[in-house]
Amino acid sequence: MHTTGGHKMIDHGGGIEGFNTHLAYYPDDQLTVVVLGNLNGPASDIAGKLGSVAHGEPVQLITERKEITLPVAKLAGYVGTYELAPGINLMITLDGNQLMTQLTGQGKIPIFAQSETTFFLKVVDAQLEFGKDENGAYVILHQGGRDQKAVKKATP
Repeated sequence: MHTTGGHKMIDHGGGIEGFNTHLAYYPDDQLTVVVLGNLNGPASDIAGKLGSVAHGEPVQLITERKEITLPVAKLAGYVGTYELAPGINLMITLDGNQLMTQLTGQGKIPIFAQSETTFFLKVVDAQLEFGKDENGAYVILHQGGRDQKAVKKATP
């Protein structure tokens, strides 16, 4: 069980050769979302959006996202390594004036500012939301109906 959008959720998905499924159950809301699809790609993205709609939350499609330009100094403040889980890091780097993200074992992907603290990827339906709290800087990865918080590691 995990929490997404402030709602407890139990979910599971699967697929084979162009058939994908996802089931999401919100026990506190007595809500179940079922997605059965003849598609390649995760049905969890669709289930997450349907769950948001059922909870009366806004849903923004990839095509509705608008890129803004931020000063390089602002972008540089997000550079660092954020720990998603032990041994799994989300590295944020700056290549000229382009902010990049890289998950452990994967290639670099550009991210685009939607606001001063929210960024999105164009190659996959995912957003990164930067913030600070009493424990320091963090980033929340919003993807597939899940929210994963990664805390910025101390820089040497």
